[in-house]
Amino acid sequence: MIHGIDVQVRECTEADSEKLAHFYNKYQYGPIKYGYPLNKQDIKQLFRERKIQLYLIAEYENEIIASLLFSSLSGQRAAIPDGTWAGFFLIHPEFRSGNIPDKLFAYAIKNLIQQDIKYIDTEVNPEDKVAMALYKRVGLYQTSRSYIDYDGYLNLRSYLPYVINYLLDAFKPIISKSDQDIWLDRGWKTVRGLKSLRSIQSNAITRNGIEVVKYAINLGAKDVNCWVDIKSEKITEVETEQVRFTSYILEGNNLIVGEKIRICYVYEHHFPNPIETSITSTIGDDYLIDFKKTFYPNKKYEWEEVITVNRKIEGELVTKLKAKELELIVHFGVTIANPLEVNVANYPKLINGKESACIVNVKNNTLDRLIYKLLIQQGNSKILDFKPLVKHQICILEPGEIKQHPILLNPKKIGITNMTISAVSHQNKSIGDLKTIIPIHAHGKNHVYETEEHLVLENMYITVQISKSTGCLYIYDLRRQQLLVKEAWPDLDYPFLNAVKEPKVNELSWAIKSDSCFEIIHKATRLKRSIRFLSDKIVEIKDFAQEGKYIKIYPWCMLYDAKMTVPLKSGLVSKPMVYGEYPYALHDYEFVNQFDLPSHPNMYERNYTLFESQNINIGFIWKGNIERIQFGLRWMPAVIFTRNDKEKCITKTHYYTLCSRDSKDEVEEIYNDITSHTSNLKSNKILYSIETDQFHIINENGEFHIHGSLKNLFPSILKGKLTLFFPQIPYVQHLFIQDIDSISNFDFEFSGKVNCSKAHYAIITYQDEFNRSAITKKIYLFPKGRNKLTYSEKKQEYLVQNNVLNIKIKASQDSKIIEFMYKNKEILKERSVLNSYNFLPGLMIPTVQSCTPDCREDLSINSIHLKNSANSVVVKENTYREFIHQIFCQSNESKVGYTTVFDLPILQVQMKNLQKEKMKASVFHLFWEKKGKTKIKKIYYWQNGEQNTLLPNDKQRKIYVDNKVILELSNGLYVSILALSHNTKCFIYEWPKKGIQIGIYDNQNEFYDADIRFNIAVGETLLDSEYFSQILLEGNMT
Repeated sequence: MIHGIDVQVRECTEADSEKLAHFYNKYQYGPIKYGYPLNKQDIKQLFRERKIQLYLIAEYENEIIASLLFSSLSGQRAAIPDGTWAGFFLIHPEFRSGNIPDKLFAYAIKNLIQQDIKYIDTEVNPEDKVAMALYKRVGLYQTSRSYIDYDGYLNLRSYLPYVINYLLDAFKPIISKSDQDIWLDRGWKTVRGLKSLRSIQSNAITRNGIEVVKYAINLGAKDVNCWVDIKSEKITEVETEQVRFTSYILEGNNLIVGEKIRICYVYEHHFPNPIETSITSTIGDDYLIDFKKTFYPNKKYEWEEVITVNRKIEGELVTKLKAKELELIVHFGVTIANPLEVNVANYPKLINGKESACIVNVKNNTLDRLIYKLLIQQGNSKILDFKPLVKHQICILEPGEIKQHPILLNPKKIGITNMTISAVSHQNKSIGDLKTIIPIHAHGKNHVYETEEHLVLENMYITVQISKSTGCLYIYDLRRQQLLVKEAWPDLDYPFLNAVKEPKVNELSWAIKSDSCFEIIHKATRLKRSIRFLSDKIVEIKDFAQEGKYIKIYPWCMLYDAKMTVPLKSGLVSKPMVYGEYPYALHDYEFVNQFDLPSHPNMYERNYTLFESQNINIGFIWKGNIERIQFGLRWMPAVIFTRNDKEKCITKTHYYTLCSRDSKDEVEEIYNDITSHTSNLKSNKILYSIETDQFHIINENGEFHIHGSLKNLFPSILKGKLTLFFPQIPYVQHLFIQDIDSISNFDFEFSGKVNCSKAHYAIITYQDEFNRSAITKKIYLFPKGRNKLTYSEKKQEYLVQNNVLNIKIKASQDSKIIEFMYKNKEILKERSVLNSYNFLPGLMIPTVQSCTPDCREDLSINSIHLKNSANSVVVKENTYREFIHQIFCQSNESKVGYTTVFDLPILQVQMKNLQKEKMKASVFHLFWEKKGKTKIKKIYYWQNGEQNTLLPNDKQRKIYVDNKVILELSNGLYVSILALSHNTKCFIYEWPKKGIQIGIYDNQNEFYDADIRFNIAVGETLLDSEYFSQILLEGNMT
C-alpha cells in the first residue's frame, strides 16, 4: 500500500472512457481475461445504454486507481424502483488496504440518499473473503433473501440508505441541521462492523420471532440501533438514547384466518416531559388499533392488544406512533393464510368432448384437526361439467396433512369458464378456496383471457402469457407444458432499462381485440405492443411508437440443451447455444467485440434463428429496420431496431414458431411465408393410442401375459399390425388387425415365454396399413419378490433392501439419503468434510427453494436456502404390486417418494413441491467427494443429444446438460442418472478441493408444479447402468 497520498474521488463522465478501458484491461477486469480487451467505444456504449445513478472513480496523480458504479441493471436484473445495483468495483492492488473504499462509499451513500435510493444490491464471489469483508463492512448483508446465482456469485443487500433516511425523517423535529449533515457526510462510516465480516453465513438474527438484520449506528456521543425486518424489508424496531419503539405479533409472521393474535407494543423515552401520542396499527387496508396515549419519561411501557385476523393477505403490520417531537413507523411482515389451502395439482389441457381428470389438493395449514367438505361450482355448466371420482363426504384433516380429491372434468362446449373450489367447514363457512379460469380447446380455436397476474393468449399448442406488472412475455408449449421463451418488455430509446432475469416493473394498460389478439400500451413511453396467433404454431408480436428512434427486444431461449442455427451470408452456422459462464459483464451478457457472431445486420442472409433440442424446436424471426443484432447468453438474439429520418414512427415485428423435426427447411419456409404474407401451415392430429397396464409379472420360468387395448381416435376405420418385442432378446410376436371402427377400441393379449433374466421390459408397436404411421408403448415385466424395510428409531433412519441395493434414508433431516450401496459396494456415503461452503450434511438432498421463475438461479448445493428444516417429516410406506416398494417422506415443503423394484439396481425418486405458491424451484442434489473409494473418474453427459466426456480437474465450473448423466466411479461401477419428468434437466458443478455435485432441477410454471422424477441406476458396465436407468421410464405409481 502507498501511504500519505492525496487521492481524489469524483464522478466520472463519458470523457473518461479511454482511461476507464485502460484501467479495466490493466487489472484484468471484464472480458480481457477471455482475450477481448475493452476499448473506448465499449465504455461509451456503457454510458449510453445504462441508467447510471452514480459512477465514481478515485484518482492519484491523474491516474484512475479505483472505480465504483451504481446503476439500474446488473446481469439482466433490474433494480427495484427505489434501489440500485453496485458493480464495477475495482481498486488498484497497491491501494486495496487503504482508505479508498471508505472514500468511495462515503461519497456514494450521501449521494444515493439524496436521489431517494433506499436499497443497494451487489454480488460477490463467496470465496473472495477480502471482498466479502469489505461489502459487509459497509452494510451489505446476507440474509434468507440472498442466493448464489448460477455463476457462483452471492447477492447481498444494504438497507443503510433507507435506515439513515428513515432516522432523518423520524427525528426531524429534534435533530439539528448540523447533526443531519453529519449523518449524511459520514455515510457508511456510521455503521458498526459485524463480528464475522468474512463469513458467508447469514448476517440475520432472530428478534421477536422474526428474521432481522441489525444496523448499529455510531454517531459519536449518540448511538442508534435499528432492526430491519427481512420479510417486509423495513424497520421493525428503533432504539436511540432518547426513545425506543417496536410492535410485533407474538404468534409470529405466519398466521391463519380466524386466529386470535396478540400485538405486543414496547415504548420508552427519556425526554424531560411527558409525550402525548396517537398510535394506529393496520394490516393491509384493515385498521386494527387506533388510540391516544400519554407516555412519561424514563419509564418502559409494554402492553398487548388482542385481535382476530379475518382475511387472507400477504402484507405487513404497520404501526405509527405520532407525537410533536417525533413520528415513528415500524413494520412487521406477515402472511395470513386460509386454514385450508386448496390447489389443483395437475391442470389438464381440456379438449372439447374429451373427459380429463385432475387432482384437487387440500392442505391443513393449522395446528388443529379440521373437518370440511369440498364444494365445486362452475361458472357455466353448458361449457364444462364435473363430477368427483370419489363421493363427496365429510373429510377430517390432521395438522399439516394433505388430502387428494380426484375430479373428472367433462368439457361440453368450446369456450372459457370459471370454477370455484371451496373447502367448507361443518358450520357451512368457507375455510379455503381456489378460483380458477378454465379454457376448453379445439383445433383451430384460440382463447384470450385474463388472470389476476397475466394476460393469456392460448390455443391447442401454445400459451402466451404477459405479466400485467412487468410486461414480461412467456411462451409455453402447451402439449409438453414447458417454458420455451421469456422476453422482457421492449425498450424505447436509450438508456435501456428492462431486464429478463428480474424484470423491471412497468405501468401498462391493455385491451383484448379479438379471440386471437390483444394490445398492451406502456403508459410512460406510449409504446404499443400487439400480440396474436398467425397460425396454430406461430406467434406474431408487433411493436409501434409515434416517438422515439430505437426499439430493443429481449428474447431469451429457455431450452437448456439447444443447438442454434444462424443463416449468415457465409453459410449456415450451427453450434450449441451460448449459455455460459462468460463474463459479458459490460452489456449484461450481450456480445463483446464481435464475440463469435457478427452484430451488423448486413452479415446475415436471413433474419431468423433456429433452436433445436431433443424434444422441442423453436424458430425466431424478425422484421424491421435493424441497427444491431446481439448474440450472447441465451439471446435469440437481442435486436435493436431503428427508424430513419423519413419515417414518421418506429415499428417492428418478430415471430416465434414451434417447428417439427425437419426444422431447418420448415423455419426457412415459414420465414418465406411471413415475408411474402402467405401461410401454408397445417395442424397436427392425434390418430390412435395404445393403452395397457404398464407393469406385468414375469414368472420364474419366463411365462408372461400382457393385455391392453388399441384406441382409434381417427374418424375412419383403422387396419394394421400390433407387434411385441423385447429389445434385449430375440423375441417377436405379431397381431394382425382387420378393422377398428372410428372412435372405438380393440382389446388385445400377448402370451409367451422368454428368458426372464433379460426381459425387464418390452415394446408394443402399432403400424397402420393406410398411412404408415407407427406408435409405440413400453411396458415392464418384473419377477415376484419383496423388498425389506427396517427402521432404527434411535437413529431415525430407514434401511431399504431390494436384494441388490441398500439405501439409508434420514427421515428426521428433510428425508435425505445418507448411504447408497450396491452389493456391499459403496456408491455414496455421508461424511462431514464440506466446511468451506454452506453445505448440508448428507449426499442426496431434496430441496425446494424460494426464488424467481428463472430456474438457473439458486441451483448450487451451497445455496443459502439449503438449511436443515425444523419441520417434522411424516413417513409412509407403500407396497405396490408386491415387487415395487415405496417410501414417502413428507415435510411442510415437499413430499419425496423413493421407489425400488425387487432385484433391480434402480432407485426412482419423485419429489413434489408442496409450497408452489412460495417455492418456485425444486432441486435434488447429489454430491461425490473428491477423495475416497467412490470418487468420480469420468463423467459422460449429453448436450442436445450429443455425447461428451468430462474429466475432473479440480477447477470451478458448471455445465448444463440434457436429462442424462453417467458417472464412472473409482471402484469400477457406473451410475446413470436419468431425469424423467417434464422440464427436468441436470447440471454438473465441480467444486475445487471438494468434489462434484450433480443437480436435478425443475421449474414451476403456470401448468407444471415443479415436480421432479428421476432414476438412479447402477451397473458393472456403462451399458448396464444406462439400460437399467430406463426401467420405470414412464412409471409414476404415486
